[in-house]
Amino acid sequence: MKNARASRAAEKAAARNAGAKAEEEARAKAEAEAAAAAVAAAEAAAAAKKLREREKKAAQKARSRLRAAAAAAGVVPGSAVDDEVESLCAALEAAALDKLTEAIAGGSPPEHAVAVAAGRVAESKDAEKEARDAARKAAEAKAEAEAKAEAEARARAWTDEEVRLLTRAVGKLPSGTPKRWEAVAAQVRTRTADECVAMVKHGLAAGKFSAAAAGGSFTVPAKRAGNVVIKDAATSRETSFTDVEVRLVGEAARALAPSSSSGGPASASAPPAKAAAESDAPSSPSASPAPADAPAWTEEQELALVRALKTFGKELAAEERWAKVSAAVPGQSAAACLRRFKELKAAVKSTKKEG
Repeated sequence: MKNARASRAAEKAAARNAGAKAEEEARAKAEAEAAAAAVAAAEAAAAAKKLREREKKAAQKARSRLRAAAAAAGVVPGSAVDDEVESLCAALEAAALDKLTEAIAGGSPPEHAVAVAAGRVAESKDAEKEARDAARKAAEAKAEAEAKAEAEARARAWTDEEVRLLTRAVGKLPSGTPKRWEAVAAQVRTRTADECVAMVKHGLAAGKFSAAAAGGSFTVPAKRAGNVVIKDAATSRETSFTDVEVRLVGEAARALAPSSSSGGPASASAPPAKAAAESDAPSSPSASPAPADAPAWTEEQELALVRALKTFGKELAAEERWAKVSAAVPGQSAAACLRRFKELKAAVKSTKKEG
């Protein structure tokens, strides 16, 4: 037993040593490869530097030869041709400069040779610009396609309930609403404004969701069908006035007291009169007592008065409001409309107190 255990221990130790040796060899190999790569990179950098220096010196010599050839051909320093020669010296490489120098030295007019070279430089720049623009447009198109695909993927992940809430919010908040998409997102509750915009643009507008999911149709459960049945005829505003009564005291109560020429509480029995009397009155000029020959009020005139009071609200100045009210009530002046309003209001108030 002891020999067996010793043998197993020796085997484990040998395995550990072999593993450690293998790791050490792998590490040494990696370090050697890294060192070799660093040496190769340094050598490549040094070679590239030498090449650039040689090219720089060659370009300098080529520029000197071109300037000398231009001067020998009669190019005046500071002239337009001389300026173009300097521009070409900065733009062309040594081989192109030598080619231009040979053309001028061979008898070609400097103006013509320089113009040809400048044209080639311009064409080269245009080609480079077109290549850059094409690459930029391709990158923009790729980014736009990726953004569209991402937006469509997000749109596909919307639930029917989210689509219904979004459709309803977009319908309630039309274009031009301040902070529209923030308000839409607030109604959807589970999406950001950007997600709502993407959904409307890439999902709803593309017709990728059914009308039922988008809120286009809705079925009332059978047990609640009775809730949507209209059993009574619609009531008008004149017969269902529900404004809160304001109890006036002091000077305000005396100012709104019924006139001696009023028809009394009996005149408040008609629904239009009640609606007119219970509407909120703005500050208005004092109404003088009704003259003895004042025309009597008809039911049609009282209905017109009610409609006019609703149409022309308290946001208008008093004189302007009552002028517009009287214009909408045939046969009655502004003062008469104001008197009738106060009479009816007092009559309705008295009726409520008696009740």
